[in-house]
Amino acid sequence: MRPVTDSNAIRRGVQLCLEQYLASVHVTLPYLVCLSKYSGIPIGNLGEDPLGRVFDVHFTQFLSKNKCVSWASLDPFPDLGTESSGLVHQDDDESTICILRNKGVYRSICVELDVRRLLVAALFNSEDSAIFGKRANQLSDKHTDFGGGLFLGDETSCSIAVAIFRQLLQKYLKDLSLDGDEEDSPAAELLEHVYRIVASPNTLLHDPTFHRCLQKLMRDVFLQLLSSLQTFGCLVVYGSFSRIVVCTKKVGLHAAKEYIDFILSTLKQQDNTQHLHIRPNRVWSHYIFMDEYNYGGVEFQMREEDEISDEEFGKDYVTTIGSMLFVPTVVGHWNMKEYLTEDVSRAYFQTIIGRFSREAFKKQMTLLSECANSVEKEEEISSEILKFVKRQVSVHFTNDLTRMLSELIREGGDASSFPTLPGSHLPLSNPALEFTKTIMSILELDEDVQHESHVLRRSALTQLGIREYSQSTIFRNPCAEFILTDLFCTECVETRDLNLCIGGVTITENDDGSSTAKKTEWLCDECDNPYDANEIEWRLIDLIQKESVQFQLQDLRCTKTGKVARGCLSKESECSAPWKPDIPNNKLVKRIKILQNLARFHGLNNLLESCTGLLHNYTES
Repeated sequence: MRPVTDSNAIRRGVQLCLEQYLASVHVTLPYLVCLSKYSGIPIGNLGEDPLGRVFDVHFTQFLSKNKCVSWASLDPFPDLGTESSGLVHQDDDESTICILRNKGVYRSICVELDVRRLLVAALFNSEDSAIFGKRANQLSDKHTDFGGGLFLGDETSCSIAVAIFRQLLQKYLKDLSLDGDEEDSPAAELLEHVYRIVASPNTLLHDPTFHRCLQKLMRDVFLQLLSSLQTFGCLVVYGSFSRIVVCTKKVGLHAAKEYIDFILSTLKQQDNTQHLHIRPNRVWSHYIFMDEYNYGGVEFQMREEDEISDEEFGKDYVTTIGSMLFVPTVVGHWNMKEYLTEDVSRAYFQTIIGRFSREAFKKQMTLLSECANSVEKEEEISSEILKFVKRQVSVHFTNDLTRMLSELIREGGDASSFPTLPGSHLPLSNPALEFTKTIMSILELDEDVQHESHVLRRSALTQLGIREYSQSTIFRNPCAEFILTDLFCTECVETRDLNLCIGGVTITENDDGSSTAKKTEWLCDECDNPYDANEIEWRLIDLIQKESVQFQLQDLRCTKTGKVARGCLSKESECSAPWKPDIPNNKLVKRIKILQNLARFHGLNNLLESCTGLLHNYTES
């Protein structure tokens, strides 16, 4: 090894060593000492995940106290006495996803709510969780239905573990109250991380069935929360375990704030939601929502007075609430825009969709100022805005779209003009047609201008020389979807589901100017903190291997009666009908191809090798 002679490199290395040492002495060591005192575990035994180790020890103590059998397995699956148990005893990641989407255009104030501690609320406030508390001491009764009708199959074996887990969380809540509800106390951190610990396969007591049981309880409380919001008069636009977007049906920002504050204070007093931590995050007006990856509108952003530019349209519509200034800003998060051909098409897209929200917002603010926020004239204002939007689509957008399409047709293009991205899965060949379909798919979300949008669509297709009802005019999302569940962000302490086909960033790193290395990062939606790409790659390899095993172990069914095949060699069922698999071959091949494309794009060599081998086997068969 050659000695390092660069003085800058030596200075940088010494600086990094000093920073690591100071961080260990002043931050990490006091934190570990605090955890060690709380849990009674020596500092040297806390390991790489101190909170996970504390949870494992506490849960084992509670299980032993209730005379339950426990295990500690370094493998992601419980030690059931067989080597192949891990291949078949796994969660179905798609079945655990619970998401509500209501597509549309919402002209009133919409508020995005962050939801935390859903698991704690599910265990303490669900009516079902009371069943487990009453049955924690009924271990000796062989005829007791521990599931209480909640769980089926192998999940019934975890009902007692859920009851004991509830006792453990009750201890953490009691310790938190004794600490004065301090957010940096060990009990508070354990409550924040508890779902991450349960979902992580790296914990010693991880059990996929136990994880699935808790998710069922979380789903019940989540649906109760959505029902409560609708009872208050809100319209739920989007809902997931960590984020909910509601339409308040209020025009003014002040009225919307008072309305949301009332809802949150009321939810805090209800039994089934009192342990939830819900806080408003972002505020929108004229909100256009297709899905969680394609949305936009006028966002009210908190700014300082010196941060407001004179060129912004929102400088004339600044709203003051207390000491905070809210500046309306046109914001768009449209992933489908990235699949258009050139920067010109994307700029045209941003222009039309931005105006669809901005111009209507400006008209609304003008009408509100004229009537001095009179409640009696809200219906009149709504009708005026509707007329304005209809004219905007039928007149202004028609002229603009005709001009834009003429330029795109003149530039031409073919399949090679479209970018190759991780989510690319459609055979795109006509840039002007794809631009038209993308624009119209968003304008048609507004139910009030369906007729005007239909006329505009017909005019655009006529200009392109394509029949209106042709199969090629049907819009399909150009981005595929591959969800990886329960990814934990170390910065904002949230566990989220991530669509890997969206948001991956490849960073080029130079090493002393002599070599170049590529590093792939997926960023958290909330804090932009990067996830561990290496962990994501190995989880994907395990996932695709699991799906391959499930495909090989699946049942064959009669195409006529739907009965499962009993034999292994017969080519036809008893009624002479052919067999069909539960999982079609093309479905598995499609998912493998998505992962192969993703691995090739981001340079995930291990994943690419696994997908190439599997794809070779399944396409040949």
